[in-house]
Amino acid sequence: MGSGIAIAAAILISLVTLQVTRLVQRPGVESVPATPPVALSTASLSRGAVEAVPVPTQFVFDGKAHHVALVGDFNNWDDHATPLEREPGSSLWSVTVPLLRGRHIYAFLVDSVWTIDKRAPVARDPDFGVTGSVILVGRP
Repeated sequence: MGSGIAIAAAILISLVTLQVTRLVQRPGVESVPATPPVALSTASLSRGAVEAVPVPTQFVFDGKAHHVALVGDFNNWDDHATPLEREPGSSLWSVTVPLLRGRHIYAFLVDSVWTIDKRAPVARDPDFGVTGSVILVGRP
């Protein structure tokens, strides 16, 4: 049964990550619409399979900076893995990453300075021993 859940989750993840509405453009060839979007239903999947599907999660930092990166238990605290992009003409930085459902600890590196998200609760990461912000993904 466990392998069936893993297969269903892998198929669902593959379908979710497809960009089916993008047009295929080639020089000298008329644009052709991609395959029509596929309606996804989680009703037929087990709870374990649904839990294995990543949820697009947006992180936002508001402040002046030259460089902002997102670090957390979901990217192994890698300061190069998840840079944020600044909204032109503003002080808002954001990035959207696929996260598994559950509790995650994260922080922003703002010009290489560890910065917690002032809009989120804080907790200590048990593996790395750092204090960071907490986000609950896929939970009410």
